[in-house]
Amino acid sequence: MNLPLITLLDRMNLQTESHPVCPRILMVKGIRFLSEHTERLKKDYLYIGPAIPKKAEYERGTAALVCKLEGDPGFFAFQLSEGEEVSYILNQAQDVLEEMNQWEEQLKELIYGQKGLQEMIQLFSKIMGNPAYLVDSSFKVLAIDKAPVLSEISAIWKHLVTYGYLSYDILDQMRRADEIRLMDSYEKAVIFHLDSFNNPFINYNLRWEGKIRGHLFIVGYFKKITPGDEAYADYLGRMVLLALEKDMKYSISRGKDYENFIHHVVSGTLKEKEEINRQLAPLMWDMEGRYCVMRYLPEEEDEIQTEVMCAELENMHSSKPVIMDGEIVTIFSLEGTKGIEKLEKLLEVFVEKNGGYAGLSDEFDGFYRSSVYYRQALICLDMGRELLKKPFVSYRHYAVLHLLFLGQKNVDMKMVCDKAVFRLLDYDREHHTEYCHTLEVYIRNERNIGAAAEELYIHRNTLLYRIARLKYLTGVDLDDYQTRVRLGVSFYIVRYLIRI
Repeated sequence: MNLPLITLLDRMNLQTESHPVCPRILMVKGIRFLSEHTERLKKDYLYIGPAIPKKAEYERGTAALVCKLEGDPGFFAFQLSEGEEVSYILNQAQDVLEEMNQWEEQLKELIYGQKGLQEMIQLFSKIMGNPAYLVDSSFKVLAIDKAPVLSEISAIWKHLVTYGYLSYDILDQMRRADEIRLMDSYEKAVIFHLDSFNNPFINYNLRWEGKIRGHLFIVGYFKKITPGDEAYADYLGRMVLLALEKDMKYSISRGKDYENFIHHVVSGTLKEKEEINRQLAPLMWDMEGRYCVMRYLPEEEDEIQTEVMCAELENMHSSKPVIMDGEIVTIFSLEGTKGIEKLEKLLEVFVEKNGGYAGLSDEFDGFYRSSVYYRQALICLDMGRELLKKPFVSYRHYAVLHLLFLGQKNVDMKMVCDKAVFRLLDYDREHHTEYCHTLEVYIRNERNIGAAAEELYIHRNTLLYRIARLKYLTGVDLDDYQTRVRLGVSFYIVRYLIRI
């Protein structure tokens, strides 16, 4: 294997403060004795000997450990400490490289034998001498070192093992401290010391096709994490990506197949119920269950932040978010809930915090109907941006407005309105009163005097006077149900469509 040189030196206890820091890009695939007769030093080999021959040529990417170093040889080299024998150092380097090659063979056997992510993580822990775990982009555990002693690391580790995901409180704390964005911004494995965690750790972002699909963590618990561990974690991370590509269970529940499935369902390109049911089974959702769909347009185009928000949505509620054209499409399961109201409140806070616009569909029965209700979510998103200027719109509150919006192309909306509304608007303008708004609030609160007066911030008697007065001005019969319905529709039209 090509082992990072800094990892080799770490494991030989040679990467100390008294030696120069080894560049992370240098790799080693073999060890060679450096004698006075060596004419050329080859790339990706570590040469160990008494000294560097003065006339020796070298390739870019070579390295040397010598007893005596004179001047700058033009490549990475450092002088061994006094008393260190060349033969001992040479044998030690060969032993470390052989051991790491054996680890690599075991890893490849696990990957190509499709033994599973859990066995890989257990092997990672042995190789690194520290506990390891693997999570998806929403911080749900894919595999974790389950050694009993590890439950004592921290409450976080115990929660990961017990419940299979990082707690929402910790995720929220990390988001507020901008720690997730910091972690996601790196292409290579990096050592972190974050306030949200008790121990330093290495994070490697599992990224392909420009998206972060998960994280590999190595936690500094049994021994101090070193730069050599950091460099080797790059290799382990690539092995995980290779394993995930070959893991069919992951592919259909979290990977490309899963994303394509959600895309095809909401877009309506996959309509066959049998095929939908087959692909839905690994997600542990019921074909005939209760669902709703949201489309969310972030305030800014930010790949990392979009991934963070996907993780937040998945941890907030039982959901399956995917990114489509820079926007987040999420199907929520409503099984085990009494209705959509609680989810609406959570999403309203989510949008208020993160900015942008979101539209939520009605709840519906049958996962296979997702594409129909996805169009509702799109309608709500458009109405919120263009018509209502409202960041979050739930279809169940604006279904009537949607019908009116569609109808205005063929019907003069003023003809639909109850003339009492126009009379009150004219009167209010002339006399600086609020009878039209009073009537709207009164109708919306189903003629409940207490609730309407509270919303208007007036006394009950004042409201009763206004109701009597507006009845006198318009002759409207508020005891008639059809009249109240038409008035409610009229207020929608006046407020959102004709804007008188």
